[in-house]
Amino acid sequence: MKTISQSWDTTDEKKLKELVLKKTPIDEIARLMGRSNRATRNKIWHMNNKAKMIIPQSTLPKYDKPLSSQGDAVILSDVEAPYHHADFLNRVLDLADSWGIRTLHLAGDLLHFDSLSAWGAEWLEDKDEKLDALLDFVQTLPAKYKEQGIEKLEKMGAFGTSNGLSDELTEARKVFKSFTNFDEILVAIGNHDDRYLRALDKALSPRELLVQMERSGDERWKIAPYYYTLLETVNGTFRITHPRGSGRTTAQDLCAQFHCHVIMGHSHRWAVNRDVSGDYWAIQTGHCVDENRLAYVMQRDAKRDAHCLGATIVRDGVPWVLGEWSPWNTLKGM
Repeated sequence: MKTISQSWDTTDEKKLKELVLKKTPIDEIARLMGRSNRATRNKIWHMNNKAKMIIPQSTLPKYDKPLSSQGDAVILSDVEAPYHHADFLNRVLDLADSWGIRTLHLAGDLLHFDSLSAWGAEWLEDKDEKLDALLDFVQTLPAKYKEQGIEKLEKMGAFGTSNGLSDELTEARKVFKSFTNFDEILVAIGNHDDRYLRALDKALSPRELLVQMERSGDERWKIAPYYYTLLETVNGTFRITHPRGSGRTTAQDLCAQFHCHVIMGHSHRWAVNRDVSGDYWAIQTGHCVDENRLAYVMQRDAKRDAHCLGATIVRDGVPWVLGEWSPWNTLKGM
């Protein structure tokens, strides 16, 4: 005889269903199954109500379809056009062309939207947080005042030069029209890009960035509402990301979280490490902006890391992390 605490296996459930269909009394079923009356009644109740207890699936979308590519790729982060470093970018693109790399991942902050502010040095010390707070407030205003608020911020130099965004965008478009040697260009959102989208109330329409860059009609350019893209290689997945955090161990922490290689922008640091397990690359790829063109960096001293130029090319599953000191001619011959 079965013990009362023993679970019901498939054979037990089949036999129980047969006895119930025959309208066998509970006492008799319990005796035949070697169970207590209470255990038998509970099991029959759960069997009868099983279908009713199924929780329905959520109708909300899943965010599990980031942009991805396979094979080799160039990774550029923090181009921040038109404050980009043209000489460094040209060296990276020339090397990529020599190696036959036809895929480009842009890891956030394609555009600057935040350069020469007319708001003074004190504002510049923590401008990102202040501007984000202002934009959050503007979004709470009635529609007729929201546009006026954004226009006012623009005129005051919150997003770029005192002349507004138009001049900045005109110059930036020249940069992205130059990416002619790639068959596929995958774009991740960065914090600068996100700020502009929120200002336009386009938080769910990142394609607006391609519209502003006049790339929306180019089928090679792809963008999705994610701050990362994926690169699948023979040596595993590389998560190419513009994370919220920018600490010294952020790349290693993300490796541990997602169990893959990580190449991150946003921090402006150049660092090549392995994660704590030793299994994954943890790379802070540097940036492609010209620090000498950033007023908040050059006009007032502050205790911060220097902006380090950098980019990464993943070739045959191996990351080549490039800097301004890279031996370009040697690399081109490899």
